[in-house]
Amino acid sequence: MANSLANPGYLGIAVINGTVFRCTDMSLAPSQDIVFYDHTVGLKDVVPAKGDGTKGASNESEFINKQKIIWRGSTISYTGSISFPVTFYGTSNLPVIFDLAKYGNSFDISLKYNCLAGRTFLGCKINSLSLNITAGDIVTVTANVIGMDVEESGTEILFQDSQKLVTWDQVALSSKSIDVSEAQSFSMEINNNIKTIYTHNNLKPRELRVGMQEVHGSITLYNKHGSIILPEDGGDTTIGLIISDFSTDINCVLQPSAISGAISSIFSVIPFTGVDKVFGG
Repeated sequence: MANSLANPGYLGIAVINGTVFRCTDMSLAPSQDIVFYDHTVGLKDVVPAKGDGTKGASNESEFINKQKIIWRGSTISYTGSISFPVTFYGTSNLPVIFDLAKYGNSFDISLKYNCLAGRTFLGCKINSLSLNITAGDIVTVTANVIGMDVEESGTEILFQDSQKLVTWDQVALSSKSIDVSEAQSFSMEINNNIKTIYTHNNLKPRELRVGMQEVHGSITLYNKHGSIILPEDGGDTTIGLIISDFSTDINCVLQPSAISGAISSIFSVIPFTGVDKVFGG
């Protein structure tokens, strides 16, 4: 019998606005480059020389020139992503993360590790959010996050409550323009095109500005009758999406599907692009 007190080396728990996400990957981390000015002393500062900072000569030996004499730290960024399955525990975890991406609101995210102290990233916004659903599989989400600062935090109590994975059978698609009853997969990405603003006297971000939101995605249909599916040229349309207790309408324009020449089952991929107020008010 396994030892229930054994500590795992990694515990992928993220907490956003009180909602817990069991992550399969967490890469959110601070980063800073070191910027050098290589040509201040000479055009070739890599040759050993007698004097500090002097330009070397080919006949000198056993002297090491100081390299990278002039440097500075670059601006600091706090970026990365979290990936997780949609789970249900009284309510699903999808509405919280989706609304943050939809509106571009700020939030703090606490990452919980078991082998290290936890970290809390402050003033975060979702730069992009991708949602992937495939028949017979679980619903997965990846959120690319940009923050403004980080602080160490305790791991606190481990989250051990049982949660149900949300699978394809709890997903419903609807559309008045195409028949989605034979949908095999659905994917969508929200891109907020966030720009990080830096100002004087601080290497940390001053502000995160949300840009023009872009929404793209696709629906893959099993076309068992072998007919070619082409969306109607009727302007924009609405795709309805329900995942467990989450629902949204997607205002979009459908794009023509490509015709596959492969000798296999026929699947038609219908791309779409969000327009106007993509998710309503």
